[in-house]
Amino acid sequence: MERSLKEAGSELKARLEAGNERRFPLMGIKGAANALILREAALSLDRPILAITSLASEAEALAGELAFFLHQPADCDSAAARVHLLPAWEVRPFAQLSPPPDVQAAQLAALFAMIRTKAPVIFS
Repeated sequence: MERSLKEAGSELKARLEAGNERRFPLMGIKGAANALILREAALSLDRPILAITSLASEAEALAGELAFFLHQPADCDSAAARVHLLPAWEVRPFAQLSPPPDVQAAQLAALFAMIRTKAPVIFS
């Protein structure tokens, strides 16, 4: 079944407002269409959004595209940002290592946004 981006955005909004479904998988969409759908959801819904991708590179690209569509500057203060990346540790468990400080800072900024920002969009 093919549908337009506007139809997919409307269906996502209707499912979330109904409260009976909390996830909405998107497959087969190319280019920046995922970011456009997330933009519509972020603008129309007044709630946090957690977007999970299969690869860290996809999460980074999608977060960058959504930040662009939401007019969030690249040098935006993390306290004022709406789009956040929750990066993985990329350290094996029990390896006696800590993730790099920039990864820890990004994780803390994303977690802080979840409790302090009105409707953040978090990518993982």
